[in-house]
Amino acid sequence: MNSIIRKSFLFVCLSFGILACKDDDAPANTPPVFAITSPTDAQIEAGFVVGQTVQIAGTVTDNSEVETIVTSIYYNGFDTGQGETIQVGQASYSIDYSVQIPSNAPAGTYRIVLLATDDEGLTASWDKTFQVRNQ
Repeated sequence: MNSIIRKSFLFVCLSFGILACKDDDAPANTPPVFAITSPTDAQIEAGFVVGQTVQIAGTVTDNSEVETIVTSIYYNGFDTGQGETIQVGQASYSIDYSVQIPSNAPAGTYRIVLLATDDEGLTASWDKTFQVRNQ
């Protein structure tokens, strides 16, 4: 009986030892991070003119992998259909995206949204609202 208790105790100790070896030092996944250099805040505040091209430049990074970037453009709260989905598949991606404001676009309030999703489903967005005016 004493032998059974020792074997049971040894089994329990080994089980806890194996569980304790779990890799708790692995970094936790974090959402992607945008670092947009263009347009600047001053350009956003000044607004744009119909027919003008808005250049979006910068980077998006993630500690694992950026899976996709979805771009959306809204006018007065409605999607203009000018967006797209960019398949990334890497930890860092250089953004170089142009949005042409059509010459017949109505003046008003517009919004550009970039939504990055990493390979584990975490998201981050870059979201700017600006005015478009006639020349």
